[in-house]
Amino acid sequence: MGYNKKAIVPVALYDGDSKTVGEDFFELMLADDPVTHQSRIVTAFERAKSIHEHKLAIGAEFNESVTTMYQLLLALGVIEKKKGGGFSLYRK
Repeated sequence: MGYNKKAIVPVALYDGDSKTVGEDFFELMLADDPVTHQSRIVTAFERAKSIHEHKLAIGAEFNESVTTMYQLLLALGVIEKKKGGGFSLYRK
């Protein structure tokens, strides 16, 4: 929650005992999975996309918490669509 210490106007904490997201989380998500050799963030992206598309197909996208964060990652260019199909993490 370092962002809250630097913010001009601090954000009120929803749950002070809740899980926090630190740098180690981002390092883990940007690392390649040793089994699949694919970036963990790409695996999470593909899973979220699949779940959301399934919920949309059955009209249940509002029945439970379903993230569309994968769409933001795609729109921001963090994830790229490969020419041959599939997705990859944008790397310079």
